[in-house]
Amino acid sequence: MAAVLGKKDNKDTFVNSQNGKYPMEISDWHYVGDISALKKSVNHKLLELHEVFSAQVELAKIESELKSLQTEKKYFQSYLTDNHVDMKKFSSIVPLSSKRILRLLDEYQSFDGNKKWQYVLFCSFCALKYGVMSLKFWKQDVQSLIASLQNKFYEMRKKELEERKEKLEHFLDTRESDLLQKMCDESLDILKDIIWHKYARKKERNVFSAGELQSNAVDFLNEYPIVLSTTFSALSCLGTNTMYDYVIMDEASQVDVATGALSLFHAKNAVIVGDSKQLPNVVDSSMKKEIEKIFQNALVKECFRYTHSFLQSVKMQLSSERCVLLKEHYRCHPRIIEFCNKKFYHDELAIMTQDNGEDDVLKVIMTKEGNHCRNLYNQREIDVILNDILYNETKIESIGVISPYRNQVNALQKQINNVEIDTVHKFQGREKEFIIISTVDNQITNFVDDANMLNVAVSRAKKRLCLVTNGNKNNKKGNINDLISYIRYNNFEVSESKISSIFDCLYSQYTKQRQEFLKKHKDISEYPSECIMYDTLLKILSEDEFSSLEVVCRLPMNMLIRDYCLLNDEERKYATNPLTHIDFVLVNRLSKLPVLLIEVDGVAYHQEGTKQAERDKMKNSILEKYQLPLLRLRTDGSEEREKIVQVLRRNENK
Repeated sequence: MAAVLGKKDNKDTFVNSQNGKYPMEISDWHYVGDISALKKSVNHKLLELHEVFSAQVELAKIESELKSLQTEKKYFQSYLTDNHVDMKKFSSIVPLSSKRILRLLDEYQSFDGNKKWQYVLFCSFCALKYGVMSLKFWKQDVQSLIASLQNKFYEMRKKELEERKEKLEHFLDTRESDLLQKMCDESLDILKDIIWHKYARKKERNVFSAGELQSNAVDFLNEYPIVLSTTFSALSCLGTNTMYDYVIMDEASQVDVATGALSLFHAKNAVIVGDSKQLPNVVDSSMKKEIEKIFQNALVKECFRYTHSFLQSVKMQLSSERCVLLKEHYRCHPRIIEFCNKKFYHDELAIMTQDNGEDDVLKVIMTKEGNHCRNLYNQREIDVILNDILYNETKIESIGVISPYRNQVNALQKQINNVEIDTVHKFQGREKEFIIISTVDNQITNFVDDANMLNVAVSRAKKRLCLVTNGNKNNKKGNINDLISYIRYNNFEVSESKISSIFDCLYSQYTKQRQEFLKKHKDISEYPSECIMYDTLLKILSEDEFSSLEVVCRLPMNMLIRDYCLLNDEERKYATNPLTHIDFVLVNRLSKLPVLLIEVDGVAYHQEGTKQAERDKMKNSILEKYQLPLLRLRTDGSEEREKIVQVLRRNENK
């Protein structure tokens, strides 16, 4: 029932292939049973499948969190060892969930009494409230007590996730394994019956000439209700007055604004499908200049700028409620797509593939330092691909090699046989079991570091990914460096940096817990400022430019710094105190390293001459020694958002 039209060749082929007959199989498509009962059965299965799909998505997210928790727990154990922390295990006489543990941790870190009787009273109150009666636990030093709570959080969170996982798996095991297939089969029977009623009783089928495609479009659509075409040719398929009930546009990120807009003139309804995080349509430089002149001289909305893809344009016009994210991902190994998920998709994807603990999923090979790139071509990287990677591979046909530059691709194709090799742009829409990325540059350029390009390149790999890049020292932060950091983190490599990784699972949940506490204490002068700042930070990080960052609250300084050799005795004592914390830390989701530290300074509490002001100076000095960027924002200041964005952009370009 579909007609492949579009460009002239397709239309000519269609016109010449008509034989005036309907397909023979239509005569067997009449449903002999109760069609009403069949429709009810499909609707029932749809409702049941909705529950199944929801459970599958939740299960995928749980498995992802469990994997992250496992990785993070190893870093936590390393932190305990490096800091010689001797913590006490404890139990509670009341149910103690991971959420209640974080609540206890929050109350403990918020306690500001400095007299012994106050501490005894506070501990007694917490013991009664949370059921932790062990004297050994409450007599620990501050660092050990906090570590005990953090360790308990990991234990309980793991237990909760595993229990929920078991329930979901039991639910899924009790559902029909072929429920989806049955629903599809029954839906197909309904469709076939509709087609039978419409066409089976007709003896001859209308044959349309090329001219009748334009003049008799209504009759044509009655015979062929589905028309397939490229966006560019959609207008010329049938008559100019033709209206379609639905226009479904796929790969809309590669469609230009003008072509996409014209196709909507013939649509009663439209469904626009695409990924704005992948490569957009290419606009050559000469056209950009001409279009920009028109744009500047005409009163045109920003969303209609020609350099935007049609998908971008539509998203800028529509409300967020009318944009639906297709969350389920079924192609890549979880460790591969998790990079894209955290870096580009705000951690919103549900990864439906399985992680079986393979140890060769991600890899980075760096060439020796040197000026190996010449005219956008790097023979040293080609040698690495040939001798260090492909030499040991047996399934050559399952490998794809990607490079941003055509010159590198041409050189690779001349030297390597039986392997699919192409530019990132050409590889969009394709996939391979094993993808090798050659970056070529001696120093990573903005072109190679493009977010959309890297997202496409990485997500072409189904099971394995190898990044081949130059070993030159590269101080510029960017997407490629984030990928390298992510690979290091997930392969449990120990960084030589004096700055340690953030405990993301613990402190992302702690941050949520902290905000619940703040909302209940808005009458306390310092808390509203923290709530306002947290809300501001969330809005900043919701923007695509900063999507690879997340915020954690009240992070202890001793979790940022692991080597205290740069500090004097007084600074060391202050930095190792578990109650010394940073108000807000913006963290890279991939490397778990801090990007920007923010302190919110209440005017009265932080005024010059107070003990707090002296502590502020010491904190500034410590953070400066470890090159940790700190931004202090006073509650009587202004333009806080602009200041934060400015610092983030400046740090990104260092």
